[in-house]
Amino acid sequence: MVGIFCGSIVFPQHYGACDEFTKELGGGVRTFKGESVKIELCSTRNHINYNLMDAGRVRLRILFMNDRLWAERTFMPVLTSQGPLTIKYGEDYLTYYDEASDESEVRMKMPPSYWEWLKAKFPKLLP
Repeated sequence: MVGIFCGSIVFPQHYGACDEFTKELGGGVRTFKGESVKIELCSTRNHINYNLMDAGRVRLRILFMNDRLWAERTFMPVLTSQGPLTIKYGEDYLTYYDEASDESEVRMKMPPSYWEWLKAKFPKLLP
């Protein structure tokens, strides 16, 4: 655990191509229970390589409208021959698809909880 924490500080993951991945995976401004948030998606890759079915690791960020971080998760998007599975939205949740998870369909309560905010602030210390 200590090695993972130290390694993530010394060698932090670089995420980019946010505009492309936000558009491709269905992010943008959304409203849940009257609260507007920004859904930002960035990747460890510069673009989605459909030939290799590779989008890299994706960082999903939920931001307040003033761009302060509210919640953050990372996942491996599921790619199909028609493109990536995009985020689906409900009245009080969003669903993203994680190839690396035991359950490929991951539901996140929206707006995010205080626990999600804490995990975003201290991502390497909290599970």
